Amino acid sequence: MLEFLSKNCIAFAALVLSAISICISSYVAYRDRENLKVRTVFYPNENENFKAPPKLKIEAVNSGRRPIILTAIGVDYPDRKYTAMSIGKETGGITLSEKQNYISDMDEVEFVRISVKDTQRPINLWVRDTMGVRHYAKGAKKGLRLFYQSKAK
Repeated sequence: MLEFLSKNCIAFAALVLSAISICISSYVAYRDRENLKVRTVFYPNENENFKAPPKLKIEAVNSGRRPIILTAIGVDYPDRKYTAMSIGKETGGITLSEKQNYISDMDEVEFVRISVKDTQRPINLWVRDTMGVRHYAKGAKKGLRLFYQSKAK
């Protein structure tokens, strides 16, 4: 009887150890991926001494462990269409390593280059990687709305 219990304890301990190993492997696999965080910040023209146009700052940070290559910045329109502008054409995109960031200041000239539709205003902004995944920018809808409101003034 004692021999039977010790065999069951060893089997149970092996089962627990295997379950812990699977959990650790899953966590490491989850962490070992690309993870791009994109956000936008609107900078209005509120300085009386220096007349600068309003800008929309786009910041993309690779918070994952794998490098990610950014290929385009794009905008969506209300009619479900989009336009995009390539970035890093000479090098095939912009490579972001772990914890590296990419910052772009979009002013009126940049938006004219990216948005070819004069009748509609963009409603959302995103960054595309080489896998074709669109990473939508946090705060882009509000930033675009403020950008075009300040441009109308």
